[in-house]
Amino acid sequence: MCFFAIRGWFRRVKQHWTTDKPNPKGRLNEAPLEATKALPCQPPSHDIFSDKRLLLATPKGNNEPDSTARLEELPLHVIDLISNHLTDTCRMSLALTCHSLSRALFNHDEQPQITGSKSSEESDPGLKLENMPLDLIFLVANHLTEVSQLTLALTCRSLYSVYCNIKQPRLATRGDREEFLQLLEKDVANLYFCYDCVQLHPWNHTWDPWGEKEFELEPCANSDHHTVSFGDSGILMYHHARLFVNRHLYGTEHGLPLSKLEDQQTEISQTGVRIHTTRSARIIDNELFVLATYRIDHPQGKQQKLRRFMDKSGHSICHHVETTPRLLGEWTVKELKRPTFDVPFPVCEDTTSSCPMCLTDYTISITWRGKAQGWVIDIRVYKLLGSCRSPYQWEWRSASEVCSFNEPRSLHYRAGIVRRRWIEVDGVETNVLEGEFIGSPKDLDRCIPGIRRCPWNTYDHSNHDCATYGLRD
Repeated sequence: MCFFAIRGWFRRVKQHWTTDKPNPKGRLNEAPLEATKALPCQPPSHDIFSDKRLLLATPKGNNEPDSTARLEELPLHVIDLISNHLTDTCRMSLALTCHSLSRALFNHDEQPQITGSKSSEESDPGLKLENMPLDLIFLVANHLTEVSQLTLALTCRSLYSVYCNIKQPRLATRGDREEFLQLLEKDVANLYFCYDCVQLHPWNHTWDPWGEKEFELEPCANSDHHTVSFGDSGILMYHHARLFVNRHLYGTEHGLPLSKLEDQQTEISQTGVRIHTTRSARIIDNELFVLATYRIDHPQGKQQKLRRFMDKSGHSICHHVETTPRLLGEWTVKELKRPTFDVPFPVCEDTTSSCPMCLTDYTISITWRGKAQGWVIDIRVYKLLGSCRSPYQWEWRSASEVCSFNEPRSLHYRAGIVRRRWIEVDGVETNVLEGEFIGSPKDLDRCIPGIRRCPWNTYDHSNHDCATYGLRD
């Protein structure tokens, strides 16, 4: 008797759930659809998060029907009961599972909408992510790299626990670690990524790229390896340049303002020669530009003392171009060479030249101001340092290294292009590139296209695998 009573109870339950209700459409698969073709669905790729306990639908076997087909067989009043307990976001995700369900839900008077008013989910992004169906999160994660998947898992504790239970996070190579830490750098404002030690270092708003070196604030022992020289007026370290661009890309709290690059200073040599230096910076198309101007003269108009100063001391335009042959540069500014006649300097005005090795353009003007003021030399140096995303990018390496293995600038860039991009921001339109290269690079057969680090410097990093990477641009 007990067996028959239980069987009868099951029959009544089955009849209750299968009997047509007053709902006008009945089952989902009977609801009329517009004569539109369904979008083609491709089979999902291997799910790294796959776990039978977490998915909304159990894995189907060879003889089991598709989960979407089983969903369409449910009565509409059951779907309504479930959807009434879901948030609008989850109801929209549920509606996207099949066309029939989407049509049925959106035909109701109360349609799921995402309003513009702030809710508790909007104020806490982690809460909004936790309320999303796991299937939807897994679908997105399948299209991400392993590094991006790990970053996504760090957005909230619940998602991280799911990720770690299914797959052990592992950054196999140095490249994976670099990519992962740079993704974290975007969200942590008080840290910046260091390529030498592959770590996130803290930085301070009081840092001054042109100030005195404070050893207790140095981020790591290798911070001096990547510097761009501005002659006797100072050097710019890579981690400072990165912080300038970080502020532009990620927000004001993520880096240093460009105003810290702006500077003015005046120096007097032992012979009385005065050197007035000014610097300014811009970020154009996410690339850092620096303009350094130098005015060199003698306050008493002593032209011979000025001539001797330029012959012996001189000034550096970049690592490759100098104002005097006594320095280590490969080329010398031809306008500053001692002329063969008695006049100490040749007169010129805004003569533009370019370094054939790095992205440096310069203009020079030499004028005679009378016996009281003597000769005045004005030099404007335009430097393009790139996006500063890596010290191994060609733009930064060519400006910071003196190495014949680097690709020369003249192979890919025309002379005067850096100056032109700077003056275009000022509203000066020109269709003609002014200037010429100061010389031709030597030993072109020795350059290695796209190397990440110069070969002569690899002995400092015998276990460093960065030489296997290509140039990331």
